[in-house]
Amino acid sequence: MNMKPVAYPEELGISSLAIEAFLDGARDKGLDFHSVMVLRHGRVAVALNWAPYELTRPHTLFSLSKSFCSAAAGFAVAEGLLSYEDKVLDVLADKAPEEPDERLAQVTLRHLLTMSSGLEPKSDTRLLRTQDWVKRALSCRVDHEPGTHFNYNTTSTYLVSAMVQKVTGQTVRDYLMPRLFDKLGIIKPQWEVCPMGITAGGYGLHLSCQDIAKFGQLLLQDGVWNGEQVLPAGWVKQATAKAIETVQTPEDSDWAQGYGFQFWRTRGGRYRGDGMFGQICLVDEAQDMVIAVTAGLNDMGAEMDLIKDTLLASVAMQPASAARQKAVQKRMARLQYALPASDGTGHDLTGSYLAAGNRRLMLDQRADGRLVINLYQQGRYPVNFWFTVQPGQPYRGEQAWFTPLEAPEPYVGSCSWQDGVLHVEVRMPGAPYVFTGKLTPRGRDVHLTLSGAGAPSADTTKLLPYVQLWLRAGDRIDTTQYLADPSLVATP
Repeated sequence: MNMKPVAYPEELGISSLAIEAFLDGARDKGLDFHSVMVLRHGRVAVALNWAPYELTRPHTLFSLSKSFCSAAAGFAVAEGLLSYEDKVLDVLADKAPEEPDERLAQVTLRHLLTMSSGLEPKSDTRLLRTQDWVKRALSCRVDHEPGTHFNYNTTSTYLVSAMVQKVTGQTVRDYLMPRLFDKLGIIKPQWEVCPMGITAGGYGLHLSCQDIAKFGQLLLQDGVWNGEQVLPAGWVKQATAKAIETVQTPEDSDWAQGYGFQFWRTRGGRYRGDGMFGQICLVDEAQDMVIAVTAGLNDMGAEMDLIKDTLLASVAMQPASAARQKAVQKRMARLQYALPASDGTGHDLTGSYLAAGNRRLMLDQRADGRLVINLYQQGRYPVNFWFTVQPGQPYRGEQAWFTPLEAPEPYVGSCSWQDGVLHVEVRMPGAPYVFTGKLTPRGRDVHLTLSGAGAPSADTTKLLPYVQLWLRAGDRIDTTQYLADPSLVATP
């Protein structure tokens, strides 16, 4: 497959006017896209990336990982190692409880793949509190008769991964290397594993936008790549067909069209894999089109609407004039996220600031202009993020974030003063997390506004897009020492 974009999307029947409308919509709606690829007829029609993000840099996929785990199950079935009717308690018998839930005994691989196992909604969070995730998963309650209710959960995908590993003797990642990843030219992708060494399955896979596009094209070609049947024959149609109603409202939502084997059905007869914060692999068979997206946004409904109204509608739009095509190409080449220049105002914010709910903000403003920021909040799932920014140029560091098992990710941080307000932006080139903050000094106190995908909120059991805090200056502490050792933040 040729991954070099054509000179103009019109060569593949896609209007540059649609690309322009997509870029305008993303800007006007505040949708934080990182990279986008549109393929048609097996060629790259559009390739967009907003610096510092890259089309070829691995990016955390979250639940888009589920579609790849489904492929592993498909291979195992095709090779006779599993069947879709195999019961999870039979395959994982060594981990089964002495008195399992009666309904659990009926759960099959098919039920797990279609999110119809009936596992209780809290099963996902309960895994994280244990060492042996399989044992914990198999001890969960089953609320519905298997096969009767759609209940989206990551525990089901993890059990798929555990079943594949049990019968193959390999992690899902290693099992897929010669069968899928190597075939597509995807070099040793990272995929997180649980404490027992089993691939997380439902999240934790890191692939680039280009890799996602390749996978989508493989699906579109019914599993054939360079003339070779890579995916098992017939698997794509089986895995992407509606196997269960999702029973979501409103009825025109992209989440109300049904679910297959770890794939969502989508408006217009399309299908997709997707992941939190906007990761998408969408296949439109009728238009011979694939759309791959990495992003860091909170409103995936708005994202899907914009894609539908612009990129997916592009084939029906009139071609742009030659001058307009060139103008759009120039705009595409200049995409980036950047803070405005500082106006020279500023204050020394060094100190410890406290707010209700045991939230603590620590700031250390260094002599060279660098600002070290640590926000900590005690709770059921404590929030503790820590980074350095500096004015005028990006500061590059590494930070562990919120998703369980995820390794620390590189980040790029910068800041600027404007009208007495410190604007802070932190981006992770390989992850959806984006933090945009404003620090407004008010005497000895500070007002913090924080937004972005993955921003911590007052309810630390969720990742909400926006938080505002008045933080009052607390007792001055040895901030330098406190910030030098993250372990010191582990207790309030």
